[in-house]
Amino acid sequence: MANRREFLVKFTMAASAATILKPLHAFAEFGATHSVSNINTLTLLHTANLQGQWQALGIKEKLYGLGGLENLCKRISKIKSDVPSSLVVHSGDIVSTTTSEKDAIAFYTKMTKAGYSAVVPGRTDLKKGTTHFAQLAKKSGLPAIDTEVEKTGNSLLPYQIVTKGNVQTAVVQVPFFKNTFSSAESLIKTGAFLRETKNCNLIIGIVQNTEQKCVELASLSYGIDVLFSTAENALMHNTKIVHNKNCEEAIVSFAGQKGTMMSRIDLAFDAEGNKIAFASSPIFIGAGKETYSTVLKRYNYLYA
Repeated sequence: MANRREFLVKFTMAASAATILKPLHAFAEFGATHSVSNINTLTLLHTANLQGQWQALGIKEKLYGLGGLENLCKRISKIKSDVPSSLVVHSGDIVSTTTSEKDAIAFYTKMTKAGYSAVVPGRTDLKKGTTHFAQLAKKSGLPAIDTEVEKTGNSLLPYQIVTKGNVQTAVVQVPFFKNTFSSAESLIKTGAFLRETKNCNLIIGIVQNTEQKCVELASLSYGIDVLFSTAENALMHNTKIVHNKNCEEAIVSFAGQKGTMMSRIDLAFDAEGNKIAFASSPIFIGAGKETYSTVLKRYNYLYA
C-alpha cells in the first residue's frame, strides 16, 4: 500500500537492529506511548515463565523490584479497564517444580481473577501429567488449553478460541519439537482449520521451544499471525517481524521471566478482518518511574 511507513525495529537482546521489509501500516518503537485506532482492535498481553513468583524479585536478583504476579495483576487490571478488548495470554511454566498442589491452585486462581484469557501449561505445570494439571485448572477456573482433547482425529494441535469485540482469536499450543518442518506442517493445518471452519480472524501460536526454533517455525509456516515463545532465557523484550513461507509478516514476541516484563501488541483490523496496523511495546512490571533504558542498563544491556 502507498501509505505504508517503514520503521527501524530495535532488538534489545542482541543490541542490533533490522528493517521491516514488508511492514504493516504502523510500528511503534519500543517504549513509546501508542494506540491503534480502529473500530476492530485487539490488544495482546503476553507473559511467560512466572514460575510461581507472587511478589517482586528480591534484592539479590538483577531485576530486583520488578516482576511478580501481584504486580502483574495490578497492571493487567489497569490496561483492561482502559482497553476492554485486551486478551491476556500466558505461555509455559506457571508454577515451579517445587510448588505444592495447594499453592499451585492458589496461584492459578489468582491468574484467573487477574483476567487471563488463555493459558498454556509448561513442563513444570505438567510434572504430574496432563490429567493432574487439568484437575487443578478446573478447580481454580484457569482458562487453560485442554491438551487432552483430541482434535479431529488428533491431527490438529491443541487450541482455544477467545472472542474479544469483533475479533475471534485462536490460541494454538505448539509442543516442544525437534523437527521444525513437521511442526510447521501441523501448525499450518491447524491454522487453516481455525480460519476456514471456526472463522478466526487471528491465529496465535504458543511455541514451547527456544527463541531460535520459534523464529524458524515462523519462517517455515504461514497463516499464523503471532508467535509467542516460552524461551526461558528471553528475559528482555524482543519483538521481531519474520517473513513466513508465503512472504507475509509474522510477529514473533517474547516476555520476561517471573513477570518482569509483559509484551504488549496492539492490532487493528479492517472490515474484512485483515490486519492493517500494529504497535508493540514492553511493559516492565513494577518499574514505577524507572525508564526503559535504565532497566536495560541495570541488566547490563546496551540500548541502541
